[in-house]
Amino acid sequence: MKNPQEIFPGAELSPAGFFTLTGLSRFPGFVHGFTRKVPDAGKLQVAGRKPVFLHQVHGHRIVAVEKSAAGLSPEGITEDKRVPGDALITDVPGVILAIRVADCLPVVFLAPEKGVVGIAHAGWRGTQARIAEKLIALGRERYRLVPEDLWVGLGPAIGPCCYPVGPEVREAFRVDFSDADDYITLALDGSLRLDLIQANQSQLRAAGVPADQIFPISLCTFCRDDHFYSARREGGKGGRQVAWVGMIPVSVAEKKIL
Repeated sequence: MKNPQEIFPGAELSPAGFFTLTGLSRFPGFVHGFTRKVPDAGKLQVAGRKPVFLHQVHGHRIVAVEKSAAGLSPEGITEDKRVPGDALITDVPGVILAIRVADCLPVVFLAPEKGVVGIAHAGWRGTQARIAEKLIALGRERYRLVPEDLWVGLGPAIGPCCYPVGPEVREAFRVDFSDADDYITLALDGSLRLDLIQANQSQLRAAGVPADQIFPISLCTFCRDDHFYSARREGGKGGRQVAWVGMIPVSVAEKKIL
């Protein structure tokens, strides 16, 4: 890329060419990553395992992957027959959960002491529908998680520098969030700008996740055309990055990931 010596605060660029968050990499047996602008990213394998994807619909449905999915091709979640949804959660070792993004925010969840991982696709609609909070609520209901169990990573997404939104978006947030004006602000050119990372950080903290267990990577997918596809920049005709998370035995995780 343009600057092979570039430093990414809070993140690492692996030799295989994907980003990880240093705050989440401390847990042996748990893997996560965010691809860059690479062809056929949707065909990636993690330690020889094909990830589970959903048919993403910019909503807030969460799919729990149970033990029947350990083969990574459960009924309804195969590559050619994916169920609709925008978040995944599982307690099954060996299952890799993944989403596709190209400006929307990928949110990765680890609960190391409980053996649970999750991932969410949070565009403005998913964020306004509280998809991250709803994943936490499902984790509490299904896996007896409490917010303090969670370590959360926020991957590359379009930044407020490049994300103008209409007044209807601000009004939709104002209906449900008293702090909406903290992350939908007026730019110098008079346009409204949405900060997806700040909005989701606020929701996660309000849900009880400790602030020091939330790790963002501040890379704008629109600005950084050297690293990322951007649906807005490319008019929706470009590629997609993939974000993933899973639990893999340490002996396997130490091998080549992709």
